[in-house]
Amino acid sequence: MDDWVYPVDMVPPSLESIVKSPINKKIVQALKIICKNKNIKALYLPGNHDMGVNIELIEKNFPGMIFGGTALYDSVYRSSRLRAEHGSAYAMFNAPDATNSPGARLPLGYFISRVVATKSRNTGSTDRHYWTYGAGVAFKAMMAEIGFLGNLADRLCKKNDTNVVIFGHSHDWKLDKDKWFVDDRIYANCGTWCDDSKPYTWVESQLSCIPP
Repeated sequence: MDDWVYPVDMVPPSLESIVKSPINKKIVQALKIICKNKNIKALYLPGNHDMGVNIELIEKNFPGMIFGGTALYDSVYRSSRLRAEHGSAYAMFNAPDATNSPGARLPLGYFISRVVATKSRNTGSTDRHYWTYGAGVAFKAMMAEIGFLGNLADRLCKKNDTNVVIFGHSHDWKLDKDKWFVDDRIYANCGTWCDDSKPYTWVESQLSCIPP
């Protein structure tokens, strides 16, 4: 469900057309089967590349799937002391614009992604050659943008209502355990997207293993 990675001279497809695309038929059918399985809880937690996904789209195309909320506001799933979300809300370029126009403006990362997509099409290279520096919270947001989300997991766990944090966003898998801030604090990242150079990874949790 990605309507970001398109060159600037192309109109990105609608999210509905992505669902209906013949190339996605097999995975859409597989998801529908999972959603009908009463023993599986299927969740959709949008991130920066699919901020436009809403509950109407999910209910229409994937009956039974739980929608975590639009990424333009707050898309989070909570169960016991587990917290799962995409992770882009804490990143410098890809967080929603909460100050100027929450729920309306696309973040700077959208336009950066389209510039990178244009370069990729024209040169065949997806390498990014830009860095942004900051201090304090801004520095952590910048670090989150390049994949360092562990300190954000620590911050969420300090609130004492969470000890398992699951993110995506970074495109790199991670499983980190420590007891520095919270007993049995676990930070897990489901890892890569459609990248042939990296193995596909995922996060599986069992509620029986999560402390109440």
